[in-house]
Amino acid sequence: MAVVNIQQPDIVSLSGNMKEFILQSASPVDFKLYAGSVATANLILSETYYPSSGNNRITINVTDVIQGYLETVFPTSDRFVQPNMARMFVAEYDDHASTFIAVNGGIRGFTGRTDDFLMQHFLTWQPQEKAVTFQSPEWLTLYATQDIYLVFVPYYDDRAGDKQTIVQIQQGVVLTQNMSCRYIYGITGKIPSAYDVWTEDTNGTRISYVQRYYVSDRLSQTEGWYSFINTLGGIDTIRAYGELAFNPECTYNLGEINGNQKAYRIDTDRLYTRNTGYQSPEEAEWLQDLFMSKQAWHHVDETPTEIVITEVDATYTTSDLPSTYTFSYKYAQVKDAGYLNIRRKDLPTITRDLWILRYGIWDNSGVWIPREEWKSV
Repeated sequence: MAVVNIQQPDIVSLSGNMKEFILQSASPVDFKLYAGSVATANLILSETYYPSSGNNRITINVTDVIQGYLETVFPTSDRFVQPNMARMFVAEYDDHASTFIAVNGGIRGFTGRTDDFLMQHFLTWQPQEKAVTFQSPEWLTLYATQDIYLVFVPYYDDRAGDKQTIVQIQQGVVLTQNMSCRYIYGITGKIPSAYDVWTEDTNGTRISYVQRYYVSDRLSQTEGWYSFINTLGGIDTIRAYGELAFNPECTYNLGEINGNQKAYRIDTDRLYTRNTGYQSPEEAEWLQDLFMSKQAWHHVDETPTEIVITEVDATYTTSDLPSTYTFSYKYAQVKDAGYLNIRRKDLPTITRDLWILRYGIWDNSGVWIPREEWKSV
């Protein structure tokens, strides 16, 4: 009896929603899976599968294997092509060869066509109307199911500017594009009050939904920005403006030398707890993606620094919205955790007169007069 192919992954699949191979055979089947096209194939799985005694069926789930060969990389340029977020795979069994593309990510309860979803959606669950600052980092990731254009329209006090093309994207490419207000300003030379982004086909017909960003001031002096890989495989950024607490944990390893105790090593664990500030229901739902993310970054002085989230408090009730959430994290780099890195400015920001008002003054004879006494002189 020849091998009958009952089910296989779709030509384009999200890795988290990939269909299993279901084969029917009266005898064992040698199954091989390759990463890459036929010309550049790299063997990643080779197994013999035996049919069930009841219906001669063989079920092969390759999700875990394939996800090990997919990854999303934090962008290092404004227009960053993800090298391994989508890859081609080839499965061989009996005289059959099945070729399909897997894209990093998944959707809960998804039963539709992956290529239709990817054509119409950006790879993010962020609110469709999102507030950003001029400085905050923003990214949009998308998979091109056909040749497309990424375009935007800026708005200035409710007046629409001209539609402009950001980039043309070829079919099969996964692109992470800088969509910050600062980037838009670099194109237009003006700071917009808002801007819309969408994709079009080569005929100029819109094919994706419209993502809108509107520009706002910082929500607090301590506002922080946290980027993360979302469950669709894209890069998102949240603005957290609540309280930031620093909770260092130090373990002192002591030894005795010539009757004196010495600290020969101090293990430092720098733990931070951040409150997000009040979030709308749409933002609250989207924040679950951060808490489920396996990789995240805190932007320190505009430099993305990888963090590890260790604990979250994301409970809320529908009668108590908007809600705030807290999450704890530490920096992923541990080898230099026992050192400081304090940023310095070129010049002090406190003027001489303000310094005198706060602290005091040296008189002409070199005597220090404290503020309380100087003010009465």
